[in-house]
Amino acid sequence: MTPGSNEPKHLRSEAYARLRLFCCALSIILGSACRQEAGSAAATGKSELGAHTLLTHDQNKGTALATTAAIATEASGSTLLAISMGRNANFGVPTDSFGNVWTPIGRKNMYAGGPFYTAIWSAVAARGGVGHTLTATKPSDPKDEISLALIEIRHSGLIKDASYAYPKRGSRLTPGSVKTDGPATLIAVWGGDGSELNHSAVPSDGFEVIESYLDLGPTSGVQIAIAVKRVAAAGTYTMSWTAAPAQGAACYLIAIE
Repeated sequence: MTPGSNEPKHLRSEAYARLRLFCCALSIILGSACRQEAGSAAATGKSELGAHTLLTHDQNKGTALATTAAIATEASGSTLLAISMGRNANFGVPTDSFGNVWTPIGRKNMYAGGPFYTAIWSAVAARGGVGHTLTATKPSDPKDEISLALIEIRHSGLIKDASYAYPKRGSRLTPGSVKTDGPATLIAVWGGDGSELNHSAVPSDGFEVIESYLDLGPTSGVQIAIAVKRVAAAGTYTMSWTAAPAQGAACYLIAIE
């Protein structure tokens, strides 16, 4: 029965009270559901390594446009990393063939005494598909060296933490540590600064190398190694590299959830 003006006042009050209680309960339930949905979109707990590629140009062997090989990334639901190491004069934000917006992770870091840089960008909730490429321009010296990588982390939506360090020759080559709130994919990057043409870089703590350029030549290039590890629980994680010949290195560690 719909409350009316002929109904006793105390019955109308009870009906309104019950209605208000019902509305409040419904609001709490819906709000909780929305928060849970938003949380799962930010960190699914199911992140994993997807497609990846590495392009390298040796010194005096490059071109004005450095474009990676095409890979097949997911149409949605992935986080992408762009890793670039080259000469300062050619530094710029990379672009990709699906028009994603690239956000720097940290800053451009000085490398190899100053003339060179290392930098990493991310694109969260990225667009992708078949034929996905990453491009860096080299406006100042088109023939100069560069190492450029595109890494996909599927089923992810959050750069949870990142650490960078530049240990000098003779020091432990570690980027430091990162913290996660749950399962995550960890990406480690090593960029040695030795002048030799042949190198080795071996990661610790269960990391596996997925891309590398370690045997340079016939002219100089930018040596690089990229490794991945999947962790199943929240925690603090670190790693290090063993490299030969002995050299300093730009070291990164990134946690993606």
